[in-house]
Amino acid sequence: MIIVGVQSCAVGVGSSILGDKNTSGAGAMGLLVAFLFLIGGAFAFAKPIVSTVVFLLGCLAAIIAASGSSFTDMWIWAGVSFVLAIMSYFAHRGDKKKQKTHATGAGA
Repeated sequence: MIIVGVQSCAVGVGSSILGDKNTSGAGAMGLLVAFLFLIGGAFAFAKPIVSTVVFLLGCLAAIIAASGSSFTDMWIWAGVSFVLAIMSYFAHRGDKKKQKTHATGAGA
């Protein structure tokens, strides 16, 4: 998250100085992705389904930022966010199976 934020901040500032509005906007989107990484990580253990949705939103934002500018590193962050979303989904699914097992075992 820190790497995404610092990289996006540097791209945004550098692009603003050079007058490249598309890449400057992608830098701002990168900061949004970094914030979504922070939120997704905060919910990863307690509410993995919320984390899944937040990481998918981060993936979507990174794809939009990468496709409309020369800030191509956002493709990497989109992939990372998608992998984190998949991992959070499987964590949620594992929690549901565990709760179902406990509920069935408690009734027997």
